[in-house]
Amino acid sequence: MRRLFVASMALALLGCEVRSQNDMQRRALKLYIACLHNAARALDDHRSDASVIAEAVAEKCSSEHSAAEAALTYAPQEISAATTIVLDERNKSPN
Repeated sequence: MRRLFVASMALALLGCEVRSQNDMQRRALKLYIACLHNAARALDDHRSDASVIAEAVAEKCSSEHSAAEAALTYAPQEISAATTIVLDERNKSPN
């Protein structure tokens, strides 16, 4: 009976670690994407090529990208993710 209890507690604690790791990964990615959106809104003049704006956006969010890259096994490529976000923001509020 004691072995069963110890085994079930070990499995429960293992599940907590996985959940905690998933929460950290999710949070790192959310912070990176939020940074991209904020930077795109702040930097986009709606006249320049989106890829040019994306370079500035990616540079502004490089520390968040590094954190997401460290937490995740896969992090989106900076320029392509930033370009997608710039275009998304343009579609939300065209000038």
